[in-house]
Amino acid sequence: MKLELKNIQYSKFASQETACYEAKLYEYLLKLIELGREIRKEQKEEVKVQKVVSLSPMQRLQNKISDTIMQDMLDLEDRWMDGENATIDLYKLFQTHGL
Repeated sequence: MKLELKNIQYSKFASQETACYEAKLYEYLLKLIELGREIRKEQKEEVKVQKVVSLSPMQRLQNKISDTIMQDMLDLEDRWMDGENATIDLYKLFQTHGL
């Protein structure tokens, strides 16, 4: 999208108008337009980042079980492989982790 500034009007009887006032104003507005383009580009990038995938309650529960109880089960299996006679109380672990 290309923006052009046309028909810039000013009054000569105002205090700061000179022959180069129109050119300075034009340059200032171009800087503002460029700044606005950068801000808009950043906002578009933020919108892309804000798209969050929400998990269903079932998926959240599966993730929580995988992070808690399953890790305890894997540790138990490792102890069994090392020759230990280890046990685990799964009901107590479910209560501990709030499952």
